[in-house]
Amino acid sequence: MRQIIISFILLCSIQIFPQSKNYDIQIKYKLTRTESFVVGDKPGHTLSAVEGNGTVLLDGSESGELKASFISDYTKGTGEFLAYYLITTEDKSILTLKAEGKTTNKGSLFSFDADVNVESGTGQFSSFKGTGKLKGERKAVIEKGSEVELFIKLVLD
Repeated sequence: MRQIIISFILLCSIQIFPQSKNYDIQIKYKLTRTESFVVGDKPGHTLSAVEGNGTVLLDGSESGELKASFISDYTKGTGEFLAYYLITTEDKSILTLKAEGKTTNKGSLFSFDADVNVESGTGQFSSFKGTGKLKGERKAVIEKGSEVELFIKLVLD
């Protein structure tokens, strides 16, 4: 009888407290459009608006296309950024992610760390809600053709 009660409590806790799911996204894209403006208040301070296109690998199996848009406030390559990533799969489902984070200039490498939120989803992504972390890098300054590689780990509610 005791085992039945414990089993019932465990089963109810699974129903009441749904389990989160990890969802990994790998992104590779190239910058296709860049506009940078020198602020002029201190050496190397620039604001940039950037777009890019590329590919994604979703949770290790499904591929898709990416459109990236971001703005940055950097001093000598280090500073804050705000980015939106629109991921479209073959079935035309769309996942929109928003990332807010920091870029660090490490000489010939620019590394990214950001918090990510699921903004919206259609099709297979319509039930996606959650947050996550982004890590990545770019091996060149912000200019057309620069390649970016990102890894996003989402925790879906």
